[in-house]
Amino acid sequence: MSPLTLARCCWLLSEDEHETKDKRPAHRAAAASEFQKEIARVKAQPMPPGATGKLAREQAELYLNLCLQAVQKPPPEPVKPAAKDAEGLGARQGQ
Repeated sequence: MSPLTLARCCWLLSEDEHETKDKRPAHRAAAASEFQKEIARVKAQPMPPGATGKLAREQAELYLNLCLQAVQKPPPEPVKPAAKDAEGLGARQGQ
């Protein structure tokens, strides 16, 4: 299994509502570790020739770094649904 696939699986586990909250940070840490391995693997490969190859490499590194940053941030708090008025419509602010 590639580090990228494993990282994505760990990240999904860290967001799973059925997973206990005390295990979620460990899944996020595992995902971060796997993203770092994939970044190292991509950087260890020779630079592809030509402008298109270089652009593809830069995009891969950028994507992996964004994934790493996202998994290292604490997860956002769940959004609560808006209150509904008597007609079943969302309450309007300022009215």
